[in-house]
Amino acid sequence: MRKARAEVEAEMRGAFEGKLKEILDWEEAHPGYRLIELEEYLLEVGKEITGVLAERVVEQRESRQPVEAPVCEWCAERTVYKGQKRKRVMTQVGEVAVERGYYWCAHCRRGVFPPG
Repeated sequence: MRKARAEVEAEMRGAFEGKLKEILDWEEAHPGYRLIELEEYLLEVGKEITGVLAERVVEQRESRQPVEAPVCEWCAERTVYKGQKRKRVMTQVGEVAVERGYYWCAHCRRGVFPPG
């Protein structure tokens, strides 16, 4: 189900605020840090933030653009929509969890998350 824009913004803002606190805590805990250490730390934090953004945006897109029930790639029978399920997918910024439409082939007894 599509969330209201304000709800998505609040989730993203909360994630950013949490990461900002972590960055400031890290800086206080490492008073003699070298620039390379800060850069490495911030790159990791940046990946985490980007992962949160990717999860929220993909979930919004999926809820806005449900796909037509796909044909099973193994038997060519039409699949049946079974609701939203959480799935972990690998992206360029690492593994993220997204909630997507899940479809089931009764003939093959296999589930599928359509591409997109």
